[in-house]
Amino acid sequence: MFANVYLNELDKFIKHDLRIKYYLRYMDDFLVLSYNKRRLREFKFKIQGFLRDRLLLELNPKKANVFPAERGIDFLGYVNFGNYRLLRKSTVRRFVKRMKTGKRFNQNSVRSWLNYAKFGNSWRLRRDLERKLEIKLTGKIKK
Repeated sequence: MFANVYLNELDKFIKHDLRIKYYLRYMDDFLVLSYNKRRLREFKFKIQGFLRDRLLLELNPKKANVFPAERGIDFLGYVNFGNYRLLRKSTVRRFVKRMKTGKRFNQNSVRSWLNYAKFGNSWRLRRDLERKLEIKLTGKIKK
């Protein structure tokens, strides 16, 4: 909740001052899209300055990158492509590891992960994990 309130100033700066048309933010993760690489670099520089000077924050140097969208955009646990979305590999590995060790996973947490996975194009992944982990991950799960 705090991130949404605190970063409201960033939203206003990006939309009204920089007039960036394609901007998404969820909590403290945000994404700026453009066809022009030079403009993206300018936006990044201006956003860094705003965050540093006005909000006393810094961009994560490992996540604040300018790159072609064809490579996939890692955002909110998924790698997003033009017309489909895959779960991030580290998310799947973490799920498999927890399922194998039995740590912190019960029927509710499996159901929660499954619903999260369904937001991506994950039917084949879920089918393969069903076989590997011997649990039900495709179709409907009984409550």
